[in-house]
Amino acid sequence: SKPSSKEIDGVEYYVITSPSELAWFAYQVNNKSASKINAVLGNDIHFMDDDSTTSTVPWTAIGFADSTVFDGVFDGAGYKIYGLYSKGAIFGYTGSNFVLRNFSIKKSDVITWVAFNYGTIENSTEENDGARQISGLVYSNYGIIRNCVSKNFGISFYNTADGLIENCLSQGYA
Repeated sequence: SKPSSKEIDGVEYYVITSPSELAWFAYQVNNKSASKINAVLGNDIHFMDDDSTTSTVPWTAIGFADSTVFDGVFDGAGYKIYGLYSKGAIFGYTGSNFVLRNFSIKKSDVITWVAFNYGTIENSTEENDGARQISGLVYSNYGIIRNCVSKNFGISFYNTADGLIENCLSQGYA
């Protein structure tokens, strides 16, 4: 379902409050309707009624292919996503204008948050305890990751020569 929108600092953001609104947002990016649209979470997103369980319906990454790059802003606003299941990433391919900030997931089954980061990830905390996540916040980092904490799974599986990781803390794996 299409979420409501609001203006923040002169920029339009879709306010995501449910899994169906998040799916609508992903559909817009993945079908080349709007790669530069923006979203902000309006509350915690629960894929399951029980926060200790994970969905069995696979998530298709936002920007799932290099032909459908996500180049907008996704602001978690300090809220969390619970119970998301993905055979890969939450965000697939991102552009240089991509920003992921104030984001976190819990009790979700994903490989990584972002498969190919060319933008900026900042002020986010990975606290996905008790679930599968094996490649850190980012699989391949070509962009910037700053002021992030990974409590369990690391910051980036592969950081390229162009990638910058600054002021981050990994309390789990390297």
